[in-house]
Amino acid sequence: QADALRELANICGGHAATALSRLLGDARVDIDLPIVGWLESDWVGTTGAQVVAGTAQLTGAVKGLVVWVLDLPCADALERLLPNHELGHEAVTELTNILASASVNALALMLGSTVLPGVPSLHEEESGQLTSFLSASAIGSGHGPLALRTTLSVRGKPVEGRLLLVPDANSIDGLLSAMGV
Repeated sequence: QADALRELANICGGHAATALSRLLGDARVDIDLPIVGWLESDWVGTTGAQVVAGTAQLTGAVKGLVVWVLDLPCADALERLLPNHELGHEAVTELTNILASASVNALALMLGSTVLPGVPSLHEEESGQLTSFLSASAIGSGHGPLALRTTLSVRGKPVEGRLLLVPDANSIDGLLSAMGV
């Protein structure tokens, strides 16, 4: 099951990396091997670090959240690379919309079902607060949310962000079943 979820995270992350690359004028975007497990605070950011994140609620065959999170210096560096950099941290919200749509479209194609990201919301807070928000958003899990994490980095630039797919516990069985696991 973990291998299937890692493959899912890899495919969704690959689509998000392609979208980020295109947005940055075909910049080289690297993707780390995905990690699947119970959400840990260091997945969101270094303990006590300020982070900027966009979260989008998922609806349809998979419910949960898609999260794009960056440490504050990375968010600032990314904003300077974007064509609409005058938006400030709101650019992270717009980028979340693009990355969530790319990754969720890949997810929906794999599942042969409808999965839609909602309107993203912006979070500017300490990493522990964001982890608490994500944990509180998890439905039906007694030990915190299961998360799929993929790290995207822009080669040659001080930009690294983490893309998280945090499905509701009630969606995990259906997700695995649709994948034939």
